[in-house]
Amino acid sequence: MSRKKLFQAVNFLIILILFILIFPFLLYLYLSPSYNENVSYGLNFSNKYASELDLDWKNTFQTILKEIPTKKFRIAVYWDEVQKAPDSYDFSNIKYQLDELEKYPEREVILVIGRKVIRYPECHEPRWWKEIRNEEEKKQKILDLIARTVTELKGYKSIKYWQVENIVTGK
Repeated sequence: MSRKKLFQAVNFLIILILFILIFPFLLYLYLSPSYNENVSYGLNFSNKYASELDLDWKNTFQTILKEIPTKKFRIAVYWDEVQKAPDSYDFSNIKYQLDELEKYPEREVILVIGRKVIRYPECHEPRWWKEIRNEEEKKQKILDLIARTVTELKGYKSIKYWQVENIVTGK
């Protein structure tokens, strides 16, 4: 191989290495997202999880409302809390949270309803529902929960979105 060809090959290799090193940086600069100053963060609140942590969930919720400047909240209607028996409903926990949020007119709520809501475990079905064997009856009970919840809570101005999860039971 002549010196000229060797020199060209070395130059090509140096240029290739520089390109490989610089290209990702240039690509990052070109594709990087623009900075948005209007980002609005929110938070999930779970009275159930706060209780599992041995916290007074009402006090915890009050502290969050006073100390954290977020305007968006996602809270859940836990089916196993709301409907402990097939024909009775107790919305007191969720109403407490919504009543407190109503005191702050700038706050917005995404209310989650259904089998699958925020926090572990994935689904929060009542014990009595799990014992039902007829799939159509199970599905109807979920739909009844959703209808009753909407009827009960639709007057709250802080609820901006209704998030309905897992109404199909499957096998």
